[in-house]
Amino acid sequence: MRQENKVGTLEVGKEADFIVLSQNLFDIQPTQINQTQVLETYLKGELIYEQ
Repeated sequence: MRQENKVGTLEVGKEADFIVLSQNLFDIQPTQINQTQVLETYLKGELIYEQ
């Protein structure tokens, strides 16, 4: 997509879309995933949702 200068790594000046979860999905049983809550959502590095 030729957006290497905008996205792809976490660096100052680049855009980032990510979420913050209530628990680490790698540390819980698969049966507990449905209990995980989204605490924050970031779009282009800006907070757009906060629980």
